[in-house]
Amino acid sequence: MQFLNPNKASDMAQILKEMQTKYVPTNGTGDADTDPQLVQRVIFDGDQLTEERARNCQWANTLAEGEIDRLDGITPAFADWHLKKILLGVSSGIQLHYLIIIVIIIIIIIIIIIIIIIPRQKASVNYKR
Repeated sequence: MQFLNPNKASDMAQILKEMQTKYVPTNGTGDADTDPQLVQRVIFDGDQLTEERARNCQWANTLAEGEIDRLDGITPAFADWHLKKILLGVSSGIQLHYLIIIVIIIIIIIIIIIIIIIPRQKASVNYKR
């Protein structure tokens, strides 16, 4: 657990460096003779502000020598879970009521199909004999 503030550029740089050190696969030991090379990039997602700050942190390190120092192992991405939450109607009680009403209407339609339409189809099949 990190007690760093991602709103500060220096703290965001520390967060990204630690994330890259822990989760980005590299080959090589990072000795003085050889620089470690990235094997695969890892997605670092968050809200739009976090993604922007992560990209700005990477842009600030573009002149660094190695790809590890440039934080190239991390790919900032925008996770739109806020939008999904709103679309699912979880954000407020009013939207949740609409979801409940829609579910009730679907249940009523299924009951009508079971009670009215299916017996009529069975009755029409009996007349054909």
